[in-house]
Amino acid sequence: MSATDKYGNIAFNGLLLLIITGSFFHFSAVYYYFLNSDHAIHILMTANFKFPHDLYFWGQDRLGSFVPLLSHIIVKLTGLNAAWSVSITNYLILIAGYLCISILFRSWSIKLILAVFWFFPPVNFLDFLMIAQPFGVQMSLLAVAIFIFNKINYSQSAFKRVMLISLISITLIVSMWVSDLTIISIFLLIALALFNYFRDYANRLQFRFKMRNIFKEPALYITLFWMFAGYIFIKYAKSHADQDIRYTKQMFNDLDTVFLTIKAISFQIIDILTFNYESNIFLGLFGWLSVIALFAITYFAIKMRGKITSNKWFWFFMTQAILAILAILVSYWVFRNGVSRRYFVLAYISLVLAILLISDKFPGKQKFGINILLILTTITGLLSSTVHIYYPERQKSKYENMKEFRRLGKAGIISEYWNSYITAIAAPNKITVTPNDRSYIRNIKMADSVFRQPDIYIIKDLWLDSFPENISQYGYNLQKAHKPFELGGATLCEYKVVKVHKLYTSKELRSASKKIITDNNSQSRLVIEVDSSSRYRYLVYGPFIDLNKGKYRITFNLRSSINTDSKKIAFLDATSGYGKMVLAKREIKQTDFSDTINYHPFEIAFEIDSLKKNIEFRVYYVGKDKLRFDSLELLQIE
Repeated sequence: MSATDKYGNIAFNGLLLLIITGSFFHFSAVYYYFLNSDHAIHILMTANFKFPHDLYFWGQDRLGSFVPLLSHIIVKLTGLNAAWSVSITNYLILIAGYLCISILFRSWSIKLILAVFWFFPPVNFLDFLMIAQPFGVQMSLLAVAIFIFNKINYSQSAFKRVMLISLISITLIVSMWVSDLTIISIFLLIALALFNYFRDYANRLQFRFKMRNIFKEPALYITLFWMFAGYIFIKYAKSHADQDIRYTKQMFNDLDTVFLTIKAISFQIIDILTFNYESNIFLGLFGWLSVIALFAITYFAIKMRGKITSNKWFWFFMTQAILAILAILVSYWVFRNGVSRRYFVLAYISLVLAILLISDKFPGKQKFGINILLILTTITGLLSSTVHIYYPERQKSKYENMKEFRRLGKAGIISEYWNSYITAIAAPNKITVTPNDRSYIRNIKMADSVFRQPDIYIIKDLWLDSFPENISQYGYNLQKAHKPFELGGATLCEYKVVKVHKLYTSKELRSASKKIITDNNSQSRLVIEVDSSSRYRYLVYGPFIDLNKGKYRITFNLRSSINTDSKKIAFLDATSGYGKMVLAKREIKQTDFSDTINYHPFEIAFEIDSLKKNIEFRVYYVGKDKLRFDSLELLQIE
């Protein structure tokens, strides 16, 4: 190696290290200032990975937990903090992906440009680096598969080819687990492998190819084996994940929705080019430079008359970019989520790779000019994703802010979704968190564990206007214990769990009768009355509440106009799940009333061992004479 090459290699490695280090200190989980609860879930899964439930991101059957699983192993082996473990694991995968894909390029300048695109994507494609999204890991695993793919040739022994194909297959199975979109890459790799096979086979046998010869190839059977094994694994993982029917209820857009998706994409592009996208001037510059670079590269590629575009990997990534965009257009889930910018990440990085593969082949002055244009594009893209971290003031990392919650010790926290899981990232073994029971709940088991903590806090931001004296959450009754205080940029207040004790009247319950009258002998004064016209209907039902583990007693206060007959007049019960599960029941007769003037208490009791939702207390009227309902009392005994 010449001195020039030696120093050039040192400079390249130094710049590459600077790019990777700079990216880590801006966008890794422990340094990213805009970390949120979606990102935090990966950290909480890492701290206490539960197999097989945690094979997928909490609350859904997509986004395989490859990073949390590896990070959990590192935590167990080293005792490293979960947030740091996730950050390091994610970046090691991204680095491996970059090193594998960079083998496709010849010049150091293009490799460095790729490094900036890879580790400092423009702001609207930052999800490539985020732990809450699969794209960076997906592309890195694909890069590893391509690296191994390039090691295969038909002069090798059948055993070596089988081993290499097995490694590719395992890598793609993991990638498919991480992201369903990997199916596009698998399809293209299989097509490319078949093309290579037929081409090489023809060259070796002077085109004397017979179809039956393909069945003699061990590679065919090992590929089929791994396809079956991958299917079984994905099926197993999804069967233990939480099902989200919103994702599968409607998979594809109709023609009108496709046009609306195209319209939404067009508006986003126009906003970028008119400098209106998030008021980010550098993103606008990046957009215009990207357009100019794309036209310039296309012009020179056409001028070279196909010599530049003969690279098979150019066609691979260009096709992948096109198929990814088509997937966006036909996906109803993408449309439902506002055609979010994160769905374009796969198309973005595929298009970048295709463009750089062309640029790497340009000769002389053309290559120099294109490189200058690409460098300017990468710089504006880098600035678009970093300038808001420093301007108008330096942003503090979310992880640093969340360290303040360590002062709470062992505690449970309830809040709105975006203030929930994020609060536990600095102390996941001490802080247990859950969104409130009207928010989006990712892991119901964590909600249960919140109420087993010695101290419970509520964060009111984005949820409550003020802290109420009493509030019900997940079937638990919480009572305000102390004054509110500020911590970690949020407003908190401590609450204590108290036994449920509540009175329900006609105002809180529903009825088949519309007859509400005043009765001075009643406690509530306003009572519901039914007669034979409402027979075989519910005198009252509701209030559709949630109750957690415990023993309960319900007291119905009723008054009958007749007490001399032994006929049944009503059935009392307590149910959950909109009446699907009966927790307790009782029948009452007219003779159960000692008089017809006063309201008489009728009790039923039940015990539940876990959270029950939509609990109703019902009076089913079957008599002929008048029956009045005053109130019912719910009391938690234990």
